[in-house]
Amino acid sequence: MIMAGRPQSTSWAWRWSYGILPKLESLGDLTVRRVTCAEELTDFAGVFAANWEPPDPPVFGFYQSAAPLLLQDQCPMKLFLGYLDDEPVASSELFLTGRIAGLYSVCTRRACRERGIGSALTWTALDDARRRGIPTAVLQSSDRERGMYTRLGFNACCNFADSLRAEIDSLPAGLSFQASGTEWI
Repeated sequence: MIMAGRPQSTSWAWRWSYGILPKLESLGDLTVRRVTCAEELTDFAGVFAANWEPPDPPVFGFYQSAAPLLLQDQCPMKLFLGYLDDEPVASSELFLTGRIAGLYSVCTRRACRERGIGSALTWTALDDARRRGIPTAVLQSSDRERGMYTRLGFNACCNFADSLRAEIDSLPAGLSFQASGTEWI
């Protein structure tokens, strides 16, 4: 669907409930670990910033500013980093809130995609939540990742569409909301 000359994108909400995580194939020299020090946090920010073309410099500032909190063991946000041949290539974030874990920012450097690395980062985060006794995990993804999350045992809860509009007639003069280039009515 095209609205105001711009394409609409669809994203999915997913839910995973306690279950047996599928076995993943060995990925050779891939090592996945939780971020526990400033050097790993810088590597994490580098992988995450590389999702944009060009890479997004403010990402480094955010994680550097948040480091005193993120590196505390009691912080509810757990960061995971995947290294392939000792190079940081993938990341994921896990937010722990009571009985639900939110999985965010699963990303793999472009040159390393389609090898199962994103699945390994997702699996590691889910296993961490499961070991903590958290029975449910949720996430949002684009259409491209549907197969990966289905293979890992997630069930689609709903899908929704974002579209861009060139004009908004229903808001009072001078009032608009914008997030990531999408205007919300």
